[in-house]
Amino acid sequence: MQSVEQTQPMHLLTYRPTLGWKVKLAAQAAAGIACPLAAYYFTNGAVALLLAATGVALAAFAIAVLLRRRIVLHRDSIEVHTATGNRAFAHAEMQGWKTTQTELGPRISLLPRDPLQSHITIDEQFFQLDEAFWVWIVKLPNLDINERAQSREEILGNPDYGATPDERKLTLARAIQLAQSANLAALILSYWAFLYPRPYALLMALCLVFPWLAILATARSRGLVRLGRDRLRVRPSLMLAIQVPGLAAFALAFPAHKMLRWQEAIAPAVVLGLLLFAAAAAADSRLRKRGSDWGWILALTLPYGCGAELEANALLDHSQPAIHQATVIRKRIVPGRYREYQLQLTPWRPVQQTGVVSVPASIYSALQPGSVACVQLRHGAPGIRWYTIDACGSAGANAP
Repeated sequence: MQSVEQTQPMHLLTYRPTLGWKVKLAAQAAAGIACPLAAYYFTNGAVALLLAATGVALAAFAIAVLLRRRIVLHRDSIEVHTATGNRAFAHAEMQGWKTTQTELGPRISLLPRDPLQSHITIDEQFFQLDEAFWVWIVKLPNLDINERAQSREEILGNPDYGATPDERKLTLARAIQLAQSANLAALILSYWAFLYPRPYALLMALCLVFPWLAILATARSRGLVRLGRDRLRVRPSLMLAIQVPGLAAFALAFPAHKMLRWQEAIAPAVVLGLLLFAAAAAADSRLRKRGSDWGWILALTLPYGCGAELEANALLDHSQPAIHQATVIRKRIVPGRYREYQLQLTPWRPVQQTGVVSVPASIYSALQPGSVACVQLRHGAPGIRWYTIDACGSAGANAP
């Protein structure tokens, strides 16, 4: 819901944050105010000072946004008030407007004619703008339309995509169809991995290969296909095809391969994730130029690196396991879409405290409270120690 105040003269409108954002900002301010109190009661010294300062800063920023953030619309000009200052442009001073998609929803950018001045941004969801605002803004040139037409002309004029304009149109249509099919296949693959992760080996192989196929298709498209977001929505994007399978691979590998120390997996996972990101940046020249896409693509390649590293660590590990014994303290089944079978075990070398582990249904049935489980500890291919749980009769040894 929105708050629109109409004052004299009738052409003046003021837009303030929506009720939902007011609640969020008030909650942030309350949390910030609570930080010094929590720091006083639960910590001391430098940590308490840091928590208190952070809380005060968060609360001050939230209150400033809540009190100051607004848009004032005049007949021939606009004012945007932020937490840190005000910006105002007349119609004659603006080149036009464009939209971009962000995590908060569509964002409007008002571009000045003066290249030395920065643009003004307005988040639609923050203000939930009404018809009166759009009636005002459409008086300005829509730069998206011009840029979209220019981008399409670049494609239809590029001889790399065909000898004639008709051939280039056909190439573009085929690329769009390919990207849509690949992105849909990536989504289906992820749902398969999360809802019914069987057969594991085939599913994991598909998840690990799929992003590289997306990179290969992008590299072979000669700039026609993107891996990042295409703001103008003219060129097809394989964004989902490189994002989603990596998350699915991580979701498959993490519960399947139990690590002794998860910290040992960080460095190899980062290296593999950076390798995938570097390949993506090499295939998509636009990705190298747009720093705004780096963060989220890099963040989504790291789960891929972790999943690939855990799977390779187990598949390439030919070491002999060290077998340790642990007594089952209790067992339980965690209900849900897919049942999770858990055992609580006594300490075993090198684990010095009791712990809960998930096991297959067959192992869960074979072990009862008071019985002995055999933990097979392996070194891992790149040195990431991992283990499996078996009933001692099936572990191949009964070493203490």
